[in-house]
Amino acid sequence: MKVSYRWVFAGFGLVFGITAVILYFRVVQNVKESAVVVSKQPNRTQSPATVAHLGEILYVNQCASCHGGKGQGLVALGPTLIHHDWAFNDDRIGWLIQRIEVGGNGMPPFKERLRHDDIVRIVRYIETLNQAAAAARAKEAR
Repeated sequence: MKVSYRWVFAGFGLVFGITAVILYFRVVQNVKESAVVVSKQPNRTQSPATVAHLGEILYVNQCASCHGGKGQGLVALGPTLIHHDWAFNDDRIGWLIQRIEVGGNGMPPFKERLRHDDIVRIVRYIETLNQAAAAARAKEAR
């Protein structure tokens, strides 16, 4: 009996394609669910560490694809968010919130996708990334 390998490969391709689609939708659903869970958390009663942790979840789901997992930036997609000369005062925080809300320089606006509290959480997480980078730089200098 002669077996046509063309049908065997087509069968494997079909199984692989269906599996890929199922996995894709599971990942998308998990991202949506995590964003909903974070969005339901009130911002005013949380510790700075909790706000930063929730900001990390949002950052990973909304920002990391362009700015990298730790804010290091990705060539041709998004600039680094780690700046040793940034002082996280009210002006810097306000500028970052506005940049995330309205976008610009190739970055899409997120005002329609994220609530203001969630954007503040992301900015607080970016602040922790900069603090960690500054601490590592100071340790290297010793």
